[in-house]
Amino acid sequence: MNRNRYSLPCFAPDGSEGADPGDGGQVQHWLIDSLPEDQREAAADWKDKTPADLFAAHKELSARAKDALIPPSETATEEEKAAFNARVRQMAGVPESPDGYQLTLPETVSADDPVITSVKTTAHALGMAPAQVQGIVDSTIKTLGEIQEARRLVGQETIKKAWGSEYDAKLDNARRAFKGMANDAGMAREEVEAFLLSSGLECSPVLTKVFEAAGRFYSEDSLKGEGSGQPAVGLADKLFPKEKMGKYA
Repeated sequence: MNRNRYSLPCFAPDGSEGADPGDGGQVQHWLIDSLPEDQREAAADWKDKTPADLFAAHKELSARAKDALIPPSETATEEEKAAFNARVRQMAGVPESPDGYQLTLPETVSADDPVITSVKTTAHALGMAPAQVQGIVDSTIKTLGEIQEARRLVGQETIKKAWGSEYDAKLDNARRAFKGMANDAGMAREEVEAFLLSSGLECSPVLTKVFEAAGRFYSEDSLKGEGSGQPAVGLADKLFPKEKMGKYA
């Protein structure tokens, strides 16, 4: 057995240097010589260590092992698996309920928005950390905003193409109906505008055409703060004539 390659001091069990083994000048070591040949290179860093050092390292490693997060084995009980999952969630900072996620949202997005609620509920079920949920929410809001803007531009171009040179005049009709209907519903115009913006319907070709058709029957005087803003003629009869409604009339 070749021990010279380690150039290690010889220690007695108490950590002091031991006597010369008398085997032709070969150097012995209390730890290295006790290990199998294929493990001695890995233990070379311990050439200047004593048994007391080994015990101290073992004690520290044992303390760390108590806090180690070790996945349960295949034979673990349901209680052990549940305890492991609970500890993982605790370490990740997962709140007790979906409402516990404290998210930073744009002013245009409400905390009780269905999309935000859905994200939080799913994230909580999956045990996601707050930072992860915030990242998903930020990405979702950005993506939805881009989609809504793309739809708005497409809708606007569709309406312009359909109305051609009458675009400005018909858009005025649609705006007049918008204000008149808001008055009739007893709602602030800003409230209706906020709904249309948040729902992405402000440039819906279908809705814009409906408003334009309704706007033809509202008088300008009814929108100047005089009266309730009711159409000059029966709007429902104009938009939904009984002869075309059939059994639904």
